[in-house]
Amino acid sequence: VLGRAYIAEICLPNNRQMGVNTFTGDGRTPYTFAHELGHNLGADHDNSKPESIMFPDILTPPQKNFSNSTINVIYDHVAQFGPGCLFQSGEPFPNPGQGPQPTPTPPPGQNPVSPTAISLSLSGSLNKNGKFSATINLDQTRPDCVVSLKGSPKRNKISAGNTLASYSGAQVTQSYSTTVPFKASAKKGAPKAYLQAFATCGGSTTASSEIVTLKPGQVRSKKNKVSIGAWIKKLKKQLS
Repeated sequence: VLGRAYIAEICLPNNRQMGVNTFTGDGRTPYTFAHELGHNLGADHDNSKPESIMFPDILTPPQKNFSNSTINVIYDHVAQFGPGCLFQSGEPFPNPGQGPQPTPTPPPGQNPVSPTAISLSLSGSLNKNGKFSATINLDQTRPDCVVSLKGSPKRNKISAGNTLASYSGAQVTQSYSTTVPFKASAKKGAPKAYLQAFATCGGSTTASSEIVTLKPGQVRSKKNKVSIGAWIKKLKKQLS
């Protein structure tokens, strides 16, 4: 374990971030810092090829770039909070203040003690009037975890999809409800939206829920067709 990070916590009230906890003196340190910062900005691990900074395993030599999909996730996370999310400090090297004492990183081959396993469930629905509701349930209280609700138009891309909402695992149950109007399509095989909940503890995705399938049909604006991806982004805006 070289670093740990909360997912999508930058810009949230009472935000928490973690990065590299010791300086290793080699090329992995800046790579690990960038990797953990990517988590702070909403990005999950990225297993796609070619490998990038968010690849879950240590690469030799370390990668120097984020993938395009990761960049889009980070952009979406920052954009939802507006200009108040990130800003210039005005100082070239701002004083971070008194921080915690660094703790050693476990050497290779030494695994940290795993916390109690966690499981979560997700239920969700969408009616013909655009009324959306979803409920996430944890099997235990875990303040050290962050629970995220994600959505994607592709079933196999949910973990890299839009983070619709997130909250602390100190809450066992979290419910969401909003209305996102759409015009349903009568065509067979109309596109679907897929939702899934993830629990991230210590910077790693520890558990995930079952996948919930919604059928917004072919979403339309007043003038033009809008993709399922655009509908998911509208849902994200409503829940933020």
